[in-house]
Amino acid sequence: MSMIAVGMTALAVVVAALMVVLVSRAGRGVAIAAAIVIAVLMVAEYALASSGILREWTRRPPPFMPAVAVPILLALVVALSPLGRRIAAAASFALIIGIQGFRLPLELVMHDAATTGLMPVQMTYTGWNFDIVTGTLAIAVAWVAARSPRSRGIVFAWNLLGTLLLINIVTIAIVSLPMFAAFGPDRVNTWVAEPPYVFLPTVLVPAAVFGHALTWRKLAASGIG
Repeated sequence: MSMIAVGMTALAVVVAALMVVLVSRAGRGVAIAAAIVIAVLMVAEYALASSGILREWTRRPPPFMPAVAVPILLALVVALSPLGRRIAAAASFALIIGIQGFRLPLELVMHDAATTGLMPVQMTYTGWNFDIVTGTLAIAVAWVAARSPRSRGIVFAWNLLGTLLLINIVTIAIVSLPMFAAFGPDRVNTWVAEPPYVFLPTVLVPAAVFGHALTWRKLAASGIG
């Protein structure tokens, strides 16, 4: 296994564990259920990628699309549910935002993937993906949030920027799929259908979506100031 594959796998496992820690703020039973659901999803997505089903790009819709949509929608639905409200109320801004620091090492792994030709360059910070800013600032903003009760304006600015940058890279990733090939046939995004890189759209992106949605909920409940 290459260092890029090791890095992606390690990040996925660590972030999955951190998601369970975050959800545990709503209770031990919820954490256990979350751990089971996340584990099942990861095993299922890895198995689908290993079988080659996710690489069947000529099918309409390609199996890759629902396989990725399910965990992202699940993360969004949970974050916007009453359970999400409980998690947002019980967890601190520092915890929710600090976890998003995983996007810094993720972008470094993705950059390495692009330099080897595994991933198209438009999906890195040397192309059109600037999500490394979100990950870098998350560490600083989490530190400020942990020490200042009047940091909500900073949190709001970070979450707005992070949300927009997440939408940006997700859009780039989608239009780079083979059925669109917006950046040309030699710069298509197919690597995410391979194991273990499938964990990028099915574990790491949902974790980012979950974090931003929880932050918006907590901001809405506590006000900005």
